[in-house]
Amino acid sequence: MTLRARILAFAAALAFSPGFAAHAADAYPSKPIHVVVPFPPGGPVDTLARLLSAKMADAMGQQLVVENKPGAGGSIGAAQVARSSPDGYTVLMTASSFAMDPAIRSNLPFDPRKDMHGVSMVASGPVVLLARQGLPAKNVSELLALIKQNPDKYSYASTGVGTVNHFAGELFKGATQTSILHVPYNGAAPATQAILAGEVDIFFNNVLSSLPHIKAGKVQALAVTSEERWPSLPDVPTLTESNVDVQIASWYGFLAPGATPPAVMDAFASEVKKALADPETREKIAQLGLAVDGTTPDEFQAYIGTEIDKWTGVAKKADIKAQ
Repeated sequence: MTLRARILAFAAALAFSPGFAAHAADAYPSKPIHVVVPFPPGGPVDTLARLLSAKMADAMGQQLVVENKPGAGGSIGAAQVARSSPDGYTVLMTASSFAMDPAIRSNLPFDPRKDMHGVSMVASGPVVLLARQGLPAKNVSELLALIKQNPDKYSYASTGVGTVNHFAGELFKGATQTSILHVPYNGAAPATQAILAGEVDIFFNNVLSSLPHIKAGKVQALAVTSEERWPSLPDVPTLTESNVDVQIASWYGFLAPGATPPAVMDAFASEVKKALADPETREKIAQLGLAVDGTTPDEFQAYIGTEIDKWTGVAKKADIKAQ
């Protein structure tokens, strides 16, 4: 072994030793932290990243710089973080699509289980089953009666293949043994416009962007996908209450490169937890239609694994593939 190789091997062993990791955590952070958001500005991931980054910067004494790196359903930004130095100074803020991409794409430029590690899930919320105005169904039971009487006559919108609303639609079809046409749109705006214009019959959409249309009477809210009724839609039953065994959460959280020292991830997660304990921050998250979480790295990593397994099974059964 050459001298250079011995030095590199020693440095690698030192970096993963308990003493070095503890020292790294004690000194962390000593420079700005880059928060990569793999989606365009303005969406819920970006909003949460900027809200928490501003709050955490005050406590940590370092800037958290948010960088938007959209593309390929979030995998471009995720791959950038996966390839970055595992030192806690480049992290990813992403959404539940992180666990859905592996279910439909075998050519991701990184291994989501090994090259990335969950740090903290910060918030989550359900999607709401919307029905177009004029659809003769005031609840899930009436909707199912319509669909079963007319297989493939009715349709559901999604924001694209492999998205949360696509998977929600397929889970709903599987649980109810119904046949409903999938109509994918290129993003949330055209899919929302489609349900408002009556081009499609139902749409599983996020709570935040659905609320104004529900309150204006432009769409009907038939059910939410949470375990219990959701605070911002207290009069809307859950799918479980409607005898449909489907629960879906849209989640948001921080991840780091897989080789990041556990002590550094714990230090970052601790600061996330402090930020989430702030009443003003919690209120702003609630206004997004979400509930505050705040997990440990190990808890989040385990949850991501179960999510990847879950959506892989759904994709295989429904034959969902990337386009």
